[in-house]
Amino acid sequence: MFRHFFAKEDKLFNPIQRKYGEQTDIFFPLYTQSGNDTFYEASSIATGDIYISIDGVTDSVKNSNNAASKYSNIMIGIYKLTLDASEMTGQSIQIRIEDTDAAKVYKDTFIGIETYGHDNARHRMDMDFPTMALNFTSTAATTTTTLQCSSLDTSADDRYIDRAIIFKGGNLDNRVAFIEDYTASTTTLTITQVHSTVASGQEFFIL
Repeated sequence: MFRHFFAKEDKLFNPIQRKYGEQTDIFFPLYTQSGNDTFYEASSIATGDIYISIDGVTDSVKNSNNAASKYSNIMIGIYKLTLDASEMTGQSIQIRIEDTDAAKVYKDTFIGIETYGHDNARHRMDMDFPTMALNFTSTAATTTTTLQCSSLDTSADDRYIDRAIIFKGGNLDNRVAFIEDYTASTTTLTITQVHSTVASGQEFFIL
C-alpha cells in the first residue's frame, strides 16, 4: 500500500493526495537491487538522490529541500520525506528517488501527488472539510447568487468550493445550489443562481 506510481491518465498508477501549499509528510518503501522482497535499510536518503518536479515542467525539476529518513526501526525499509509548502504548489508533484552512486544499492522509486483545496490545485475542493454535512443559518440578506453566514470558517478562502448547498425552510426550501467561490474575510459564499434572494435567517446545509 505504500508504493505509489504516477501517470496522469493511466488508471494503473495511483497518486496520493495532499493539500496544496502546505507542508506534508509522505511515506514510501525502498527495495534493494536484489529484488522486491528485500528492503533497503540505510538510515537516510540524501537530498541529492531525491528529485521533485512540479506539474511535469522540466525546468522545475530540482533536488528536494529535505532528506528522507528511516521511519522507524520496526518498519524496516519504510522512509519518510517531508515536503515543504513551497514544494506543494502545483496540481501534481512527481518525485523520483534514485540511487546516484555508481554501485547502486536500492531500486528507483516514483511517487505521484495530486493536490487539493486551492484554486490552483488539481482538485479545488478542500478534502479536509470536517464532516459530510454541516448546518448553518445565514446572517445577512444577500442576492440570488450570494450567501453570507458569520459562522463559516474564516481561516482560508475557497474552503467550501465545489460543495452543494441544500436550503431548508422559507422561499428556498429544498432548493439546491453549488458553491463556486468563498471569501473568508466576509464569510460570503458565491453560489449558482437560485430563484429568490437569500434572506437573513435562512437555514441551509453544506454537503
